[in-house]
Amino acid sequence: MQPQTHTRFERVRPGGSLGCEGSLFPADSPADSPADSPADSPEMRCPASARRHGSILQRGFTILELLVVISIVSILTAILMPALARVRDAAQRVQCASNLRQIGCALVDYGDDHRDRLPNLDVIQTSDPNNVKFAEAMTLTDLQGMGVDGLGRLLFGPITGSYLQTPEVLYCPSHRGDHPFERYERALMGIGPRTPGAAIYCNYHYRGTFDPVTRRHLPRPLAPETVLVVNGLRTRSDFSHVDGTNRLKADCSVDWYADTANAIYRALPVEPPVNAQPDLFSVLWDRIDKGGRQSAEP
Repeated sequence: MQPQTHTRFERVRPGGSLGCEGSLFPADSPADSPADSPADSPEMRCPASARRHGSILQRGFTILELLVVISIVSILTAILMPALARVRDAAQRVQCASNLRQIGCALVDYGDDHRDRLPNLDVIQTSDPNNVKFAEAMTLTDLQGMGVDGLGRLLFGPITGSYLQTPEVLYCPSHRGDHPFERYERALMGIGPRTPGAAIYCNYHYRGTFDPVTRRHLPRPLAPETVLVVNGLRTRSDFSHVDGTNRLKADCSVDWYADTANAIYRALPVEPPVNAQPDLFSVLWDRIDKGGRQSAEP
């Protein structure tokens, strides 16, 4: 009589995978087999290299690998930063041109209410032609910081209270100097006191009604190509774009004057001028007037 043999079928667990040497169970799972199962024999055990496989996958970066990654990131950053800076400058230049267009519309509305007159710029109205304060044409108030002047008159309309949607329009996003909008925001919004004896400045230079080039009052009506407002010319830090300026003209158009040689920037004083010579601003405005017309879009 032949001895009875039993065929043993192993159960595959859900999610299980082939373990070492063809086992149907994970390497770290106990087998549902007797202790004398062939799987427990020395010949069927997992090699040491396979047991170390999990620890190899869990190790971190070496210092060398980390240094390589840092070097690659640094190189990519150095390549991309100039391009990103150019994109940022172009966007700020477009926003500056938009500000000037809104100022132009406000000047038109002001003229409708004041018999086609531009806002007075009293700070440069003087009987002494050698002491005209053209450098102060960025001010929104008188030099004592109390009454309004120049483009500051656009903030006080007879009906709406302001010809501008917000005072922030008078501030260029590229400004790097001492006159950001945040410095004067509370006073301009009427929620904070003004500082006595300190003028409030914007970031744009207003020509006013007294021409710095001819030293005479501007003719009426204005020629359409007459430049009325440009970026600040008080100091180098007020000249926001360095390599040129946006120009608002009497016909409300805005274009870009490119100064690739940085001649205007280099001609401006580093510190606020106490007694700046009017000739400086005559030369600068004449240069800006005669500059070639370019699109305000970069």
